[in-house]
Amino acid sequence: MNKKEKTILIVVLVVVAVICGFIAYKLSNKKEDTKPKDPNNIYNIVMDKKYSKSKNSYTIIFSNVRKDVIVREDGTEDKIRGNDEGKVIYEDVQPGTTHKYIFNDLNEKNKNERSTTVTLPYYNKFYGSNECKQYTKLQVCSKQFLDYDLTEELFEQTLKNYGKTYN
Repeated sequence: MNKKEKTILIVVLVVVAVICGFIAYKLSNKKEDTKPKDPNNIYNIVMDKKYSKSKNSYTIIFSNVRKDVIVREDGTEDKIRGNDEGKVIYEDVQPGTTHKYIFNDLNEKNKNERSTTVTLPYYNKFYGSNECKQYTKLQVCSKQFLDYDLTEELFEQTLKNYGKTYN
């Protein structure tokens, strides 16, 4: 090997060593994000809704809500934290209304926010009634909850129109 080839070989080896050192440096100094992206599990919050016939209203229950999470209904300033049981409860929520709930954890460095929207249907007071027994295919008789408020006038008109059309 002549002097020129030795010099080229040394330069190549030095360059390779520098590149390897640079890569090793970058890999060793790369701070791994060991914090979970959702430390308060706001994406594991579950919603349940229960209807009360006697009150004609819903209770909305959010479960798996940690104490470091605030639940807020959009458009209000009321902020509720998860309780000892991991629940946030909204009572006397009216049917036929739409609500957007925002979940926000209190981790200021990595602020997480998520929302969910729920539209509460109306209870169909005619569901299961004697008038409905012969109209089981009609939506006003076959569904316990409807997207609209079924008045007695509308119910009677629907049965009358069905009778005219199909009898």
